[in-house]
Amino acid sequence: MRNMFSKVHRDTTEICHDHENSVRLDATRTISDLARSIMTNNSFIGKAWSRLVGGGHAQTIASANASPRADKMGEETYHLVVADYGNFSYDLDFFDRPASTPIVVFLHGIGGRAASPYNQGLADQVGLPVAQGGLGCRTVRLTLRGCGDLVLTSPQIHHAGQVNDLGAAVASIRKDFPAAKLYLVGSSLGAGIVMNYLAEMGDASPITAAFCQSQVYKFVESAEGFKGSMVHWIYNWALGRTFTRMFKDNKHVFEDEYARSLSPPTSPGSSRPVSPGPPTDHDDSDSSSLESPSPLHRSVQYDNDAALEDLARIRQVVKENLSLTKFSGKVVAPLAGYESAKAFMLATSSVNAIPRIRVPVLCLNACDDPLMAGKHLPRDEMNASPCVVMAATPGGGHLGFFGKGTDGKTGADGRWSTRLGFEWLSGIHNSNPAPRPAQTIVNWVDNGHVTRDWFHPEGRPEMRYMKVAICFRGVMTSSRAPIAPSQTDSKSVRGLF
Repeated sequence: MRNMFSKVHRDTTEICHDHENSVRLDATRTISDLARSIMTNNSFIGKAWSRLVGGGHAQTIASANASPRADKMGEETYHLVVADYGNFSYDLDFFDRPASTPIVVFLHGIGGRAASPYNQGLADQVGLPVAQGGLGCRTVRLTLRGCGDLVLTSPQIHHAGQVNDLGAAVASIRKDFPAAKLYLVGSSLGAGIVMNYLAEMGDASPITAAFCQSQVYKFVESAEGFKGSMVHWIYNWALGRTFTRMFKDNKHVFEDEYARSLSPPTSPGSSRPVSPGPPTDHDDSDSSSLESPSPLHRSVQYDNDAALEDLARIRQVVKENLSLTKFSGKVVAPLAGYESAKAFMLATSSVNAIPRIRVPVLCLNACDDPLMAGKHLPRDEMNASPCVVMAATPGGGHLGFFGKGTDGKTGADGRWSTRLGFEWLSGIHNSNPAPRPAQTIVNWVDNGHVTRDWFHPEGRPEMRYMKVAICFRGVMTSSRAPIAPSQTDSKSVRGLF
């Protein structure tokens, strides 16, 4: 009975989920019921041009060449510095809505930005007032470190295991809007970050539900797939060029002196609840929190010869353009603290996250995705999960899904994935889900000193952040010097703006 809806049909959507133990939305429905209502007898039909020319490749190339909309600058943009002194930003829209208004947070893929079009259509739809067919939500769209117009301020590049940046963003949003329900939407690499974050937080996750599209669950298998044909070889090199260009544009942060100055402190100290009063010099609260309990996010300190030798090797290898697989192995893996490319890819692959996720998630994948072949989709893991549902369509490519359903409906941006994501989030939201565990945001304690401007979720000092700038429609309205809490002369975060 469990796999009744997992049978593969050439023209229908394959649904993988533990239907028998599916998480309940309310007294009468489960997330299995919601998924079936959305997708049963409603398969994806790609545009005629994609069916005639290249299928998944045509869909993927069309998505890659879609331009971000120039008018999609956020009403407010927040710039955050995090624990390793890297930085990212997020655009927030509909700030003036009631404090309890639900918030949908969007994460883009490799080399994307807040205005990436594969996310923007769904952001537009959920942001519309209910009377106009939307959900009336606030929307938050992240720009990950090194992406868009952001300058790197730490020798760390965004990857699927970098859950602490998302944790810092969620904490910042939660601190500003403690009564709002939070939803996540991740695309491609962003979907991997979402899944790994949800697994990391487990039962304590403050997220109500999530929607992920075109997720690469298994990086080793994906890398092997790049050897399959000339077209896959082109993808490998095109994606590698994105990262290589990011490295070359930010080469100053990979110099020995700069990296050494940003070595993170080894003792996070303790933490206490946020207080409106002035910080004290000492604190008597529990000091048992660990700096980085996550096996995904490893702090690399550049105060030793071995780490600096890694940097020297990295500077040498990126003098030439590298493929994605070579860049991941020779650059991203050592920067993230892994000994080999395979160890890095195995550890950060989101297939590992599926059993540990405790909130409803819908994952949309196409079996003709050139980055995640249908034969490698995690069907067994999904069929054992009561919280995560995977919908696998025959076509759609990677972040494409240009077309409509068999019922003739699609998203306002012409992407069926936008329509599917909206119906999933709408179904979850309209079921009036129970509030998630409250997330207490505390001041970070640095070597016994309670900092005034650094915050993190209680018990998660590795997810600490400081807001360094707030912009209103591109005009800076508030800023502070992005200075580390200790050694302000040597750890100044340079080049942020």
